Amino acid sequence: MEIQAAQAADFAPDATTLRATIESPRGGAFAIVADRPLHVRLVARSTSGAASEPSVSVGPLVREPMVAEAIRDGIVTDLALAEAAVTRTKLAIGAVDADRLAIGTGNLIPDPSFGGPYAEHLVADAPPWRIDTPGRASERCLTVEVTAAEPATQNQRLTVLPVLPGDHLYLAVDYRTSPDWDGSAASVVLEWLGPDGTTLGRGALHGPPGARTEWSRISGQLQAPDTAVKAAVALESASATRGSVSFDNAEARTVVIAGSVLARSIGTLELAAESITGEKAAAHTITGREIQFQTLTGDHLDVESARVALLAAGVVTADMLSADALNGKTISGGVIETAGTGQRTRLVPALSFDIASTYGKLIRPPGIEFRSSNPDEKSPGYLVSYSDADLGGTVTELSTPDIGAGTANIQMIAGESTYRGPSLTGAAGTAVT
Repeated sequence: MEIQAAQAADFAPDATTLRATIESPRGGAFAIVADRPLHVRLVARSTSGAASEPSVSVGPLVREPMVAEAIRDGIVTDLALAEAAVTRTKLAIGAVDADRLAIGTGNLIPDPSFGGPYAEHLVADAPPWRIDTPGRASERCLTVEVTAAEPATQNQRLTVLPVLPGDHLYLAVDYRTSPDWDGSAASVVLEWLGPDGTTLGRGALHGPPGARTEWSRISGQLQAPDTAVKAAVALESASATRGSVSFDNAEARTVVIAGSVLARSIGTLELAAESITGEKAAAHTITGREIQFQTLTGDHLDVESARVALLAAGVVTADMLSADALNGKTISGGVIETAGTGQRTRLVPALSFDIASTYGKLIRPPGIEFRSSNPDEKSPGYLVSYSDADLGGTVTELSTPDIGAGTANIQMIAGESTYRGPSLTGAAGTAVT
């Protein structure tokens, strides 16, 4: 039994009006999907295929409201659904998994190497775009072929992403052109969309002008304007009349800025090996507390990088110095003394007090200080050697500590010996002045 249906009441059944057949002698039921009223006629056929006269036309039959129990499994296809018929409120929690979503993981571009069905869907109704071979380190790429009398721009949208005002997006794509391509630029583009889908503006990252037959990469960041709620990612060949551009390995990622990082959310597992270098660390952020015990050896220190000023008092003791560790090389920037208190000798880069030069100028040259253990000491003794510009020569001077009775001071000037101070008694008790 054939079920024939058409809009006209007196239609003649043929192959174009055939909707279904019922093969069983017990009969059956069949639902006709239609968007307008129809008339129905039945035609019987013998086992040899001979057709009977059509039955009387019945109708017009209109579409009846359907309930879930009346809908057969599999009868509702994507063609039977109106645009935007499935909304968020119609989806059960957990009904859609990640495999059903056209989004990337980390990389927000679905099918970024254009090797799957999503890419095929993109170009199905979008000439002159096509899937081409080979890509860059992949089997396929997305190619646009341009043939135009006037410079034309070809744009292919890849996906639409939700954004918040001020969001930063990192974009990148590999591209190459045919030798005869004459466009102004190959680009990866973000179109900023408002709540109603209207385009608010766009940002683009461009390759250099002119043909580029070797694979190159475009990359950079773009920031969403205050009114944008979505961003459409697209690839573009701009202002070309001939040639082709191929794209591969498209990438779009949300950039995490400093204000968006939760405190203590980045640990050692999130840091790549050797990602923190000296240039990345602010001054004085790494102290002795952050350095593991006995992990810092001489091999880790550049020449002259460890200075006395960087060492806490008493941190370097004699048992930490290997034999012959201190040699004739220069030790600068600090004080060497034989003891911390009491009677001691100090080698200093500058005296801790002023002395008068030959012509009465107050100076503090480098030298050796002699500290006594006398509580009445006003100033230590010293041995210095300095150049005196007024004298036009060098002066070497030795002085005893001042413990309240004055000092004995000997100056040697250009080979002469001069004594200053109280009486100096010789071996025979004779005062020398």
